[in-house]
Amino acid sequence: MESKEINILIISGGDKFISPYNKLEQKIKDQYPNIHLYKISPAKFEEELNKLKDVKFDILVSMPFFTKFISDILNKFPNIKWMHSLTAGIEKLFTIDILCKNDSIIISNSKGAYSEALGEIGIASMLYFSYNLYSYIEKMKNKEWVRNNNSMLKNKTLLIIGYGNNGICLAKKAKAFNMKIIGVKKRINEDFPGKEYLNEFYSMENLPDKIINEADYIYATLPETKETINIFDKNFFKKMNKNSVFINVGRGNAVVEDDIIYALQNNLIKGALLDVTPMEPLKAESKLYNISPEKLLITNHSLCLNEDTFQTGFEFFYDNLENYLKTGKPLTIVDKKRQY
Repeated sequence: MESKEINILIISGGDKFISPYNKLEQKIKDQYPNIHLYKISPAKFEEELNKLKDVKFDILVSMPFFTKFISDILNKFPNIKWMHSLTAGIEKLFTIDILCKNDSIIISNSKGAYSEALGEIGIASMLYFSYNLYSYIEKMKNKEWVRNNNSMLKNKTLLIIGYGNNGICLAKKAKAFNMKIIGVKKRINEDFPGKEYLNEFYSMENLPDKIINEADYIYATLPETKETINIFDKNFFKKMNKNSVFINVGRGNAVVEDDIIYALQNNLIKGALLDVTPMEPLKAESKLYNISPEKLLITNHSLCLNEDTFQTGFEFFYDNLENYLKTGKPLTIVDKKRQY
């Protein structure tokens, strides 16, 4: 496959996209002179697409939320047999008919590309609540010198629901804090990645209520599937203990908004960090905004965004590309039936 001319089309994503794209283009030119990169901007989509109408594209790379552009490109360039998402979450891709119905188009995602960042955020979230950091900001504003009774992470129990790449990165870091770590996967095999960091592990369907209640921190990092929508509801929060903290960095619709509001307002749990919310952007009238940052921190689906985001994404695509050239398949193929 390496000797074949290959054309790759990438839908660009703003100013921060340019430098990482240029690095990827140069790297591919140096290693694979038969592979050609083209980029197209959403702002000038029709104009730029028309200029490329005679190019036979083989691979499409994009953020998944450019659904209309992705659909138009796949319909106009039938040679494309591989669609790669620069993010791990790809639920929006399954609203595109041609991707769902055309079995000849492989979908891959960037599963694991941003796990290190999300692992750091898991630690930061737990420290935010264990050391009551927001209260110090309020004390500074009020010029008060009042000392808190804080809590260490040492010997606390961390329950990770969705023990994939993100969960493994957090578990590895949490182990350094001497935490007890429990992992939950959809299916438990005899051996699985990251098992060495866990004190206990369970499948989703066999997770005991007792384990939910004993956890000091629950870190949810589930993909969006039919099974995960609204999985964290009032019934779940009632199983947690009143000193526990819920952290969701997976998908917003895994949480019932009214139910987590109820849990926080009625002290069913100590606090929550939500990087994702059921509706994004979160509407101004949402009652979540009425809860004190001492109990709830909303981080606007931005915890993966940093100075290396696009660079990391393109490096991950390059690794997939190399495997594709050697084997005919990318590394992180998405199961279209399971949608992850």
